[in-house]
Amino acid sequence: MKRFYALLLSVILIVTLSLSALANSPAAPSNNNPAPAPVVTAPTVAPVTAVSVAVEGISTVSASEVLADHAKDLLDNKDDFLVTYAIPEAAKLAAVFNMNFDGEVPAGGLQVPIVVNNADAGDYVIVMHRKADGIWEVVGRGFLGEDLTVVATFLSFSPVMVLVVDAADVAVQGIRAPKTGE
Repeated sequence: MKRFYALLLSVILIVTLSLSALANSPAAPSNNNPAPAPVVTAPTVAPVTAVSVAVEGISTVSASEVLADHAKDLLDNKDDFLVTYAIPEAAKLAAVFNMNFDGEVPAGGLQVPIVVNNADAGDYVIVMHRKADGIWEVVGRGFLGEDLTVVATFLSFSPVMVLVVDAADVAVQGIRAPKTGE
């Protein structure tokens, strides 16, 4: 079943990237219609396709620019955010999105596997959730394996941000696995 979901998500990702590439391709210039100058813009919000969640009843939508800007501010150690949550300074924002769940959350929380599509095996990932009172909490952290999946335990949903520390920075920072210390 995992392979089916992985294949399905891969196909969706390829189609999505292909469509956006086709939509952004410039029209062929003609004598009467010169090619427009390319416009270079940096996306302010990581697309929700940066992560994949394949759990029945869970849906994800892109975050607002306000939320994405807030997440970026926090990574600049605003209000000692990095220190409070033991987040390495090398952490980068991989995704920020809203996640909703249609079902009832079990007493111990709902474990949600999150595939981080814009990271690599060996990278260290931290998944955070902002509670209703506005306080962020760490709901999952760990090293990515070949399947690029980290499991987070949610008691409530939305918004969520995923932080990644590149594998090269992991060794420099001396980050160890939370449970084993390896």
